Amino acid sequence: MFDSNFTKSQVTPMISLQVEGISHVFNVLLPLLTQYKHYLYWKLPQYSLLLAVSHFFNLGLHQIQLGLETIINLCYQYFNQRKSSLQYWLENLTAMFTHKNKANLSGHYSIQSCYGRGDKKGIIVAWKVKFYSKLGLKDKQFTFTKYGDKDSALAKAIEYRDTKIQDLINKLFT
Repeated sequence: MFDSNFTKSQVTPMISLQVEGISHVFNVLLPLLTQYKHYLYWKLPQYSLLLAVSHFFNLGLHQIQLGLETIINLCYQYFNQRKSSLQYWLENLTAMFTHKNKANLSGHYSIQSCYGRGDKKGIIVAWKVKFYSKLGLKDKQFTFTKYGDKDSALAKAIEYRDTKIQDLINKLFT
């Protein structure tokens, strides 16, 4: 068990820390590391990456394609030996969201269909951009009558969604 050159009294016991779950990493361990980041030395870039990614997870941006793309791009900015290319992960991400989007009538994440009332009951009359509440972004409805037709309203909804999310991501880095 012990090397013959050491006695049991010379061996210092080791303490290990086990953190389970992403919320504990971001909400318990990271604040602890923040207090002592000056001791991280050569690991400071990895700490900075963890801090940036924690903002995305805490806001729920990792559930949105543009947010997840940004996280992957951030990870690939840091040197590391990798088996898969950035392009590989971005293609998989696109395929995953393409499959996920098929469940939406609009064909796009965060864009829901809105049904009319009265004589338009049961008919889709607008697209609504619906954000996760943690993002703090304002939902907005795009009616077919205001924007000309279904496709024009959808194009404006996509533009609004992407602009708002990109603005939020840019704000996290300034």
